[in-house]
Amino acid sequence: TGNTAINGGGIYVYSNYDDPTFIDVTVTGNTAEEKGGGIYLCCGFTSPILTHVTITGNTANESGGIHCGHVAPVLTNVTIANNMGNEGAGITIASSSPILTNVIAFYNTPQSISVWHGTTLSEPVITYSDIEGGFEGEGNIDEDPLFRDPENGSFILQDGSPCIDAGIADIDGDGTPDILDYLGLAPDMGAFEYNPSLGDVNGDLEISILDIVIMIEIVIEDY
Repeated sequence: TGNTAINGGGIYVYSNYDDPTFIDVTVTGNTAEEKGGGIYLCCGFTSPILTHVTITGNTANESGGIHCGHVAPVLTNVTIANNMGNEGAGITIASSSPILTNVIAFYNTPQSISVWHGTTLSEPVITYSDIEGGFEGEGNIDEDPLFRDPENGSFILQDGSPCIDAGIADIDGDGTPDILDYLGLAPDMGAFEYNPSLGDVNGDLEISILDIVIMIEIVIEDY
């Protein structure tokens, strides 16, 4: 958070060989002069893996959230929101073949997704995702995800969100869904699994001091 760069304000990956993995990561409030305010992935058609990653509040001239150039990343349960850029503010797919599953791309300015081909055909595969403006693919929707408080950085789903139980389960090696990955009938879209458990206010599947802090803030605001 709070980083600046020419490309990739938060994370910069430029490699022909490495396939870095990011799990349970928040990339927020970063700035790039050119591309990828939050994350910049480029070159070699490598396959970085992003799972339960939140990319929010980043800015850049192009691709405020995440820029994919000549790569084949795998994004699963990723939230891309409140990012700003002159083009493809949420995610730009440039000559790339990303796989997006259970992803939310919403509230980005001026748009949440931009696909262009350049010298190589872009072939994104996007399924069971909530994409603002819509995107062809099985299980995809274009509906307000109903984040709890996006203006103040809370991208947990509210009760009644169309993204709850709207994702698809990971498939284990034996070909059966892994029910340990989610609550409810199916995984949720986005980085955070909705949890109606009493006391788990922030939905991180734990009851901790953070839940108490959030509850106090809610009471103060209501008062």
